[in-house]
Amino acid sequence: MRAFIFNENRAIEYSLVISILKTFGVFIVFVTANWCVASFMDGKGRFKEILCATAYSLQPYIFCLLISIPLSHMVSYDEEILLNIIMCIGVIWTIIVLLGSLSAVHQFTPGKMILSLILTALAMGIILFLLMLAFSLVQMIIGLIIAIVREITGERIYKIIKFLPRNNNRTIISMKTGI
Repeated sequence: MRAFIFNENRAIEYSLVISILKTFGVFIVFVTANWCVASFMDGKGRFKEILCATAYSLQPYIFCLLISIPLSHMVSYDEEILLNIIMCIGVIWTIIVLLGSLSAVHQFTPGKMILSLILTALAMGIILFLLMLAFSLVQMIIGLIIAIVREITGERIYKIIKFLPRNNNRTIISMKTGI
C-alpha cells in the first residue's frame, strides 16, 4: 500500500489473506480477552459493546493510515520521518480513544482501566498460548489418525501383495497379450 521505497514487505512473500486474518485475529483476541478481564473485574460492558467501542477506537489509526499511504507516494526517502510522525500520532490518538471508550463502556476509573488493559494483554498471551496448544494437539491427532490409517491399509496391501504370483511382470504381460 505504501510507496515502493517505503514498503518493507517483499512482494513475492506477501499474502493479503494472511494480513487480513492477522488483523482480524488480533482484533477478536483483544475483544475476547478484554471481555474476560472486564467480567472478572465487574465491568458493565457486554461483548457487543466492547466490540463496537474497540472498532470505533481504531478510526484515528485508519484515518492516519489513509493520510500516510498517498503521502508516501509524494515524499522522498529522506522525508520518511514525516510518515512515521503521522503514524505515531494515529497510534497515540487510538490508544487515548480506546482508553476512554472502554472506560465508558465498563464504567471504570482511569486507574482501573489501565490495570484492565494490562490484564487484557496478559489474557491475550494466555489465549494465544492456548490456541497454539490446541493447534498442536489437533495436528498430533491428525498425524495419529493418518498413521493408523496407513498401518491398517498397509496391512491389507501387504496381505494382497503376499498372495500375488512372484513374477508380476510376466502375469501382466500375459494378461495384455493373452499368451
